[in-house]
Amino acid sequence: MRTDWCATILVDAAAPSGYRLLASRGLGIPADAAIGRGFWDFGALIAAEGLVEVSDATMGPGARALQEWKISSGLFAAMRCGNRTLGLFASGYRERGEAFAPFQRRLIVGIATQVAVAIENAGLHAAQREEAEISAALVQTAELLDANLDGEDPLERLTALACTLIDCDFVNVLLLDDARKAFRIAAGTDVRRADVLEEARQFDFDLREFPVLTEALRTGYAEGDSGDKSTPMPVQWLQRGGLTSVLAVPLT
Repeated sequence: MRTDWCATILVDAAAPSGYRLLASRGLGIPADAAIGRGFWDFGALIAAEGLVEVSDATMGPGARALQEWKISSGLFAAMRCGNRTLGLFASGYRERGEAFAPFQRRLIVGIATQVAVAIENAGLHAAQREEAEISAALVQTAELLDANLDGEDPLERLTALACTLIDCDFVNVLLLDDARKAFRIAAGTDVRRADVLEEARQFDFDLREFPVLTEALRTGYAEGDSGDKSTPMPVQWLQRGGLTSVLAVPLT
């Protein structure tokens, strides 16, 4: 590009402007930084037009959006894959304010397209890898439950395997006593605090005291951490077990 700066910007619905800076060179802006709200309209313009040239960053549609970038000019190309805009690729000058050459316009559009394809392929690869890992874990779980191991509770084996597969500290299988409106641990593994698990096995988990269990029954999934104001579990249990987070799903 023969320019002073360049940046790769991703669409991010959680950012104030809808965009986040993935990486840059020559801007002095840290990677993974959210871009300010002022970029919202300018980003939408680039996504709609495909390519926007800013010869003078102090005026025109990009002036408000780019005032914190401390640049004089830039080319902004939408990173498109199919009919989806994944983000923007931009490059330009910090001090020169002049029109860009035709080859620079063609080049930045080509770079933006290649970056979009690379990002899309990386996302697909990650999704495929995750699906493969989940499938392998389910097969391993089924084989474990089908195995005829004398004297071993299959649920206890399942919790031990789940701890390894999920990479967590503890897994418990709780069964609901409808009459008492409470859960009791039927099987469990705790790789860090076996003493807490043995204590918990004797405990009735009252639905009124454990909102995370009630929410899991209602929605099919619930999670929380020790910083939740809603307190998904009684504070004494969080402190006693040294718990920082908990996830619950119903057995259906």
